[in-house]
Amino acid sequence: MVCGLATIKNPFLSGIIIATGGMNFGLGMGFCSPTLSAITKEFSLSPKESSFFNFCGFLAAIVGSIAITFFVKKFGKKLSSFGSSLFALASWISLGLAQNKEVLFIARLCVGLTIGIFSMVSPVFIVEVAPPNKKGQFGFMNQIGCSLGYLYLTICGCFFTWRQISFLCGLPVLIQALFVLGIPEPISSVLKASFSQLFKFPKQLAIAFGLMFFLQFSGINAVISNLETIIVTANLTVSTFVVALLANISQMIATILASIVIDKYGHRFCWSLSSIGQLIAFIMIGLHQLLKLDSSIFITGLFLEQLAFGVGTGPIPFTKAAEIFKVEVRSSAMALITSIQWALASIVVFIWPVMKEYLKLGWSFMSFGGIALFSLIFGIYVLDPVQDVDDESSDNEETENISRRLSHARDLPEL
Repeated sequence: MVCGLATIKNPFLSGIIIATGGMNFGLGMGFCSPTLSAITKEFSLSPKESSFFNFCGFLAAIVGSIAITFFVKKFGKKLSSFGSSLFALASWISLGLAQNKEVLFIARLCVGLTIGIFSMVSPVFIVEVAPPNKKGQFGFMNQIGCSLGYLYLTICGCFFTWRQISFLCGLPVLIQALFVLGIPEPISSVLKASFSQLFKFPKQLAIAFGLMFFLQFSGINAVISNLETIIVTANLTVSTFVVALLANISQMIATILASIVIDKYGHRFCWSLSSIGQLIAFIMIGLHQLLKLDSSIFITGLFLEQLAFGVGTGPIPFTKAAEIFKVEVRSSAMALITSIQWALASIVVFIWPVMKEYLKLGWSFMSFGGIALFSLIFGIYVLDPVQDVDDESSDNEETENISRRLSHARDLPEL
């Protein structure tokens, strides 16, 4: 029993509860897509203010991903997740109640903090509650939650006002606040490795950085954050809501299917399949714009891009980054890597309007296709073809050794 709550012993249920943090990630990332036009009109935002409203969330995420590390070291992942979910709930409610620009931007910054917080805590927490032979599958849960957040926003955008959408965005973190205290605390949460310890793992840091680079420069944030605008600009004759809905469903289904096979076929297979799919997709979308092709080419390319992203480029970076570091430095490593990831995301969001203006949509999408080609090469040479059983066994043995040490000592000294 924890604080009067029954302990949740089923790891799948624990993973689902933690993955609501991933859903908050998706909601925070995609919030502006169905709401920014209405917010801009209501608050009479200038074009620069409108862009900054979206951009500031990414900047705040950098701070959130670093700041939460200190709370995790002091209070553990469970209590940190509980407190973060309450903070996220308050942030969404404040955003929905905003009556002036000042409160509007402060609330958006707070939401951005929670995006960074959950992007650091949730992937690590999920991996550490996963059964030893299901770490790959569990690692995909966070991305499934993220995809569900995008889908949730798309549906809400068709039926509710932007204020109502903000309130509805608080539901996933409310669920986490109600149940996360029942999840057993991972043993590794008591470890207190400093950031300086990370530089003993240069290879892992380089791999993690590469993964985050290709995640952010895959073009997904540019597509998701501006999906409605892109569909309108593409001059499609079909409903923007239907296209966006089907695209988000495609991504979520692909992630679910990939989570089933990841532990059997490994990261390299899924990453390569994802990179090839995105390469083809962006070429199709780019050619549609450059050659004024039939709208069916654009729609097919958009669906393929979402499918491909869900298979590997989306879920693998956080999962793999959480796995390749030793238990004692995992939280610190994820904080650093996640902050770098958000810095890269901010760059993409910042340069996307410039790309649209000077390169237009066609060449902008073709450039993302070029990055997908380099992503394929990276995955082939860097990622393991299958899960390394020896590394997994070593990780489990290390955790067991920590547990035995803790049974004989009240406090573990800092590493």
